[in-house]
Amino acid sequence: MRARMSSDRRPPFVVRHFGMLAWALGFLAVACVGTGLYLDSQAAERERWIGEPGAIDLLPRIDLTRDSIVGTWGLQGGVLISPEVPEGRLQLRHRVPQEYDLILLVERRSEEFRSFHLGLPVGGRQVLVTLDGFGPEPRSALEFLDGKVSSEPGSVHDEPLFALRETRRVVCSVRRGRLRVAVGATRVIDWEGDFGRLGLPEHWSVPEPGSAFVGTWKSRFAVRQISLVPLPPLPAPSTKK
Repeated sequence: MRARMSSDRRPPFVVRHFGMLAWALGFLAVACVGTGLYLDSQAAERERWIGEPGAIDLLPRIDLTRDSIVGTWGLQGGVLISPEVPEGRLQLRHRVPQEYDLILLVERRSEEFRSFHLGLPVGGRQVLVTLDGFGPEPRSALEFLDGKVSSEPGSVHDEPLFALRETRRVVCSVRRGRLRVAVGATRVIDWEGDFGRLGLPEHWSVPEPGSAFVGTWKSRFAVRQISLVPLPPLPAPSTKK
Protein backbone atom coordinates (compact mmCIF):
# COMPACT_ATOMS: atom_id res chain seq x y z
CA MET A 1 0.00 0.00 0.00
CA ARG A 2 2.76 2.42 0.91
CA ALA A 3 4.56 1.71 -2.40
CA ARG A 4 1.39 2.28 -4.39
CA MET A 5 0.67 5.55 -2.63
CA SER A 6 4.21 6.67 -3.40
CA SER A 7 3.76 5.94 -7.09
CA ASP A 8 0.37 7.72 -7.09
CA ARG A 9 2.04 10.87 -5.79
CA ARG A 10 4.38 11.25 -8.79
CA PRO A 11 4.32 14.79 -10.19
CA PRO A 12 2.12 15.34 -13.27
CA PHE A 13 3.54 14.58 -16.76
CA VAL A 14 4.01 18.26 -17.60
CA VAL A 15 6.09 18.84 -14.48
CA ARG A 16 8.21 15.72 -14.99
CA HIS A 17 8.96 16.62 -18.61
CA PHE A 18 9.02 20.39 -18.26
CA GLY A 19 12.63 20.67 -19.44
CA MET A 20 12.02 18.66 -22.58
CA LEU A 21 8.85 20.60 -23.41
CA ALA A 22 10.55 23.93 -22.83
CA TRP A 23 13.40 22.94 -25.15
CA ALA A 24 10.97 21.80 -27.88
CA LEU A 25 8.90 25.00 -27.65
CA GLY A 26 12.05 27.11 -27.76
CA PHE A 27 13.33 25.27 -30.82
CA LEU A 28 9.97 25.69 -32.57
CA ALA A 29 9.92 29.41 -31.79
CA VAL A 30 13.44 29.91 -33.18
CA ALA A 31 12.55 27.93 -36.31
CA CYS A 32 9.42 29.98 -36.90
CA VAL A 33 11.27 33.25 -36.37
CA GLY A 34 14.07 32.12 -38.70
CA THR A 35 11.62 31.08 -41.40
CA GLY A 36 9.74 34.32 -41.02
CA LEU A 37 12.90 36.38 -41.31
CA TYR A 38 13.95 34.43 -44.42
CA LEU A 39 10.55 34.90 -46.08
CA ASP A 40 10.55 38.57 -45.10
CA SER A 41 13.99 39.05 -46.68
CA GLN A 42 12.86 37.33 -49.88
CA ALA A 43 9.72 39.45 -50.02
CA ALA A 44 11.72 42.61 -49.36
CA GLU A 45 14.16 41.70 -52.12
CA ARG A 46 11.30 41.14 -54.53
CA GLU A 47 9.54 44.36 -53.57
CA ARG A 48 12.78 46.27 -54.04
CA TRP A 49 12.81 45.49 -57.73
CA ILE A 50 9.06 45.76 -58.24
CA GLY A 51 9.48 49.25 -56.81
CA GLU A 52 11.89 50.33 -59.56
CA PRO A 53 10.34 53.30 -61.41
CA GLY A 54 8.33 51.92 -64.32
CA ALA A 55 9.12 48.25 -63.46
CA ILE A 56 6.80 45.57 -64.82
CA ASP A 57 6.55 42.40 -62.72
CA LEU A 58 6.54 39.61 -65.32
CA LEU A 59 6.35 36.62 -62.97
CA PRO A 60 2.59 36.83 -62.23
CA ARG A 61 1.93 37.18 -65.97
CA ILE A 62 3.35 33.75 -66.79
CA ASP A 63 0.88 31.19 -68.13
CA LEU A 64 2.66 27.83 -67.99
CA THR A 65 0.45 26.22 -70.63
CA ARG A 66 0.98 29.09 -73.05
CA ASP A 67 4.55 30.09 -72.28
CA SER A 68 6.43 26.79 -71.74
CA ILE A 69 8.36 26.02 -74.93
CA VAL A 70 10.54 23.06 -73.88
CA GLY A 71 10.22 21.07 -70.64
CA THR A 72 7.72 21.06 -67.79
CA TRP A 73 8.04 24.34 -65.92
CA GLY A 74 6.34 24.89 -62.58
CA LEU A 75 5.16 27.65 -60.27
CA GLN A 76 5.43 27.00 -56.53
CA GLY A 77 4.33 29.79 -54.24
CA GLY A 78 4.95 32.37 -56.94
CA VAL A 79 8.44 30.99 -57.71
CA LEU A 80 9.23 29.74 -61.21
CA ILE A 81 10.88 26.28 -61.19
CA SER A 82 12.77 25.09 -64.26
CA PRO A 83 12.92 21.55 -65.64
CA GLU A 84 16.16 19.53 -65.76
CA VAL A 85 16.14 19.00 -69.52
CA PRO A 86 18.38 20.13 -72.39
CA GLU A 87 17.39 23.49 -73.85
CA GLY A 88 14.47 23.99 -71.44
CA ARG A 89 12.93 27.38 -72.08
CA LEU A 90 9.96 29.54 -71.23
CA GLN A 91 8.90 32.66 -73.14
CA LEU A 92 8.20 35.93 -71.31
CA ARG A 93 5.43 37.19 -73.55
CA HIS A 94 5.85 40.92 -73.11
CA ARG A 95 7.46 42.87 -75.92
CA VAL A 96 10.47 44.86 -74.82
CA PRO A 97 11.46 48.30 -76.08
CA GLN A 98 14.73 49.18 -77.75
CA GLU A 99 16.37 49.88 -74.39
CA TYR A 100 15.51 48.15 -71.12
CA ASP A 101 16.71 46.39 -67.99
CA LEU A 102 15.70 42.83 -67.15
CA ILE A 103 16.19 41.94 -63.48
CA LEU A 104 15.89 38.44 -62.01
CA LEU A 105 16.50 36.70 -58.68
CA VAL A 106 17.88 33.24 -59.48
CA GLU A 107 18.75 30.30 -57.22
CA ARG A 108 20.47 27.07 -58.27
CA ARG A 109 18.44 24.15 -56.88
CA SER A 110 20.13 21.01 -58.26
CA GLU A 111 23.62 19.62 -57.74
CA GLU A 112 23.93 19.11 -61.48
CA PHE A 113 25.97 22.22 -62.19
CA ARG A 114 24.76 23.07 -65.68
CA SER A 115 23.79 26.36 -67.25
CA PHE A 116 21.19 29.09 -66.90
CA HIS A 117 20.19 31.06 -70.01
CA LEU A 118 18.47 34.28 -70.99
CA GLY A 119 17.26 35.14 -74.45
CA LEU A 120 17.39 38.89 -74.93
CA PRO A 121 15.92 40.94 -77.78
CA VAL A 122 18.58 43.34 -79.07
CA GLY A 123 18.29 45.58 -82.11
CA GLY A 124 15.48 43.62 -83.76
CA ARG A 125 17.03 40.19 -83.13
CA GLN A 126 17.75 37.91 -80.16
CA VAL A 127 20.93 36.78 -78.48
CA LEU A 128 21.43 33.99 -75.92
CA VAL A 129 23.22 34.84 -72.68
CA THR A 130 24.69 31.60 -71.32
CA LEU A 131 25.70 31.63 -67.63
CA ASP A 132 27.77 28.79 -66.10
CA GLY A 133 27.80 26.79 -69.32
CA PHE A 134 30.15 24.87 -71.60
CA GLY A 135 31.13 21.87 -69.53
CA PRO A 136 32.91 21.04 -66.25
CA GLU A 137 34.84 24.33 -66.18
CA PRO A 138 31.91 26.75 -66.41
CA ARG A 139 32.13 30.01 -68.25
CA SER A 140 29.63 32.56 -69.48
CA ALA A 141 29.33 34.01 -72.96
CA LEU A 142 27.05 35.24 -75.73
CA GLU A 143 25.55 32.87 -78.28
CA PHE A 144 26.10 33.92 -80.96
CA LEU A 145 28.58 36.64 -81.85
CA ASP A 146 29.56 36.50 -85.51
CA GLY A 147 27.88 33.10 -85.76
CA LYS A 148 29.77 31.41 -82.90
CA VAL A 149 30.16 31.46 -79.12
CA SER A 150 31.69 34.79 -78.14
CA SER A 151 35.30 35.04 -77.04
CA GLU A 152 36.31 38.67 -77.51
CA PRO A 153 36.93 40.94 -74.49
CA GLY A 154 33.77 41.99 -72.70
CA SER A 155 31.76 39.06 -74.03
CA VAL A 156 33.06 36.16 -71.90
CA HIS A 157 33.54 35.38 -68.21
CA ASP A 158 35.57 32.41 -66.96
CA GLU A 159 34.48 32.00 -63.32
CA PRO A 160 31.43 30.11 -61.92
CA LEU A 161 28.53 32.29 -60.84
CA PHE A 162 25.80 30.19 -59.14
CA ALA A 163 26.53 28.24 -55.99
CA LEU A 164 24.00 25.67 -54.75
CA ARG A 165 21.06 27.18 -52.83
CA GLU A 166 22.37 30.71 -53.21
CA THR A 167 20.11 33.40 -54.66
CA ARG A 168 21.85 35.78 -57.05
CA ARG A 169 20.56 38.95 -58.64
CA VAL A 170 20.94 38.94 -62.42
CA VAL A 171 20.70 42.32 -64.18
CA CYS A 172 20.69 42.57 -67.98
CA SER A 173 20.96 46.08 -69.42
CA VAL A 174 20.33 46.66 -73.11
CA ARG A 175 21.23 50.06 -74.50
CA ARG A 176 21.78 51.23 -78.04
CA GLY A 177 24.91 49.38 -79.17
CA ARG A 178 25.74 48.04 -75.69
CA LEU A 179 24.81 44.91 -73.71
CA ARG A 180 25.74 44.40 -70.07
CA VAL A 181 25.01 41.48 -67.74
CA ALA A 182 25.85 41.41 -64.02
CA VAL A 183 25.37 38.55 -61.55
CA GLY A 184 25.54 39.87 -58.02
CA ALA A 185 28.51 42.22 -57.88
CA THR A 186 30.23 40.46 -60.80
CA ARG A 187 30.20 42.11 -64.21
CA VAL A 188 29.87 39.14 -66.54
CA ILE A 189 29.23 40.76 -69.93
CA ASP A 190 30.00 44.31 -71.05
CA TRP A 191 29.97 44.30 -74.82
CA GLU A 192 29.69 47.20 -77.24
CA GLY A 193 29.28 46.92 -80.97
CA ASP A 194 26.92 46.40 -83.87
CA PHE A 195 23.90 44.37 -82.74
CA GLY A 196 23.79 42.96 -86.25
CA ARG A 197 26.73 40.76 -85.23
CA LEU A 198 24.61 39.04 -82.58
CA GLY A 199 22.30 36.09 -83.16
CA LEU A 200 20.46 33.19 -81.55
CA PRO A 201 21.29 29.50 -82.09
CA GLU A 202 18.45 27.96 -84.08
CA HIS A 203 17.85 25.21 -81.51
CA TRP A 204 17.10 27.90 -78.89
CA SER A 205 14.44 29.68 -80.98
CA VAL A 206 11.08 30.80 -79.52
CA PRO A 207 7.78 31.82 -81.15
CA GLU A 208 8.03 35.53 -80.33
CA PRO A 209 11.48 37.02 -81.12
CA GLY A 210 10.44 40.41 -79.74
CA SER A 211 10.14 38.99 -76.21
CA ALA A 212 12.72 37.70 -73.75
CA PHE A 213 12.88 34.12 -72.49
CA VAL A 214 14.51 32.14 -69.67
CA GLY A 215 16.17 28.78 -70.19
CA THR A 216 18.18 26.04 -68.51
CA TRP A 217 20.32 23.08 -69.55
CA LYS A 218 19.91 19.91 -67.43
CA SER A 219 19.80 21.84 -64.16
CA ARG A 220 17.02 23.02 -61.87
CA PHE A 221 16.80 26.70 -61.01
CA ALA A 222 14.27 28.71 -59.01
CA VAL A 223 13.47 32.20 -60.30
CA ARG A 224 11.94 34.38 -57.59
CA GLN A 225 11.61 37.59 -59.53
CA ILE A 226 11.50 38.77 -63.13
CA SER A 227 11.18 42.52 -63.56
CA LEU A 228 11.29 44.45 -66.82
CA VAL A 229 12.24 48.11 -66.60
CA PRO A 230 11.56 49.71 -70.01
CA LEU A 231 13.37 52.90 -70.92
CA PRO A 232 11.61 55.60 -72.95
CA PRO A 233 12.48 55.81 -76.66
CA LEU A 234 15.54 57.82 -77.54
CA PRO A 235 14.88 61.08 -79.39
CA ALA A 236 15.49 60.93 -83.12
CA PRO A 237 18.78 62.50 -84.30
CA SER A 238 18.41 66.17 -85.15
CA THR A 239 18.45 67.04 -88.88
CA LYS A 240 19.17 70.71 -88.27
CA LYS A 241 22.41 72.07 -89.65
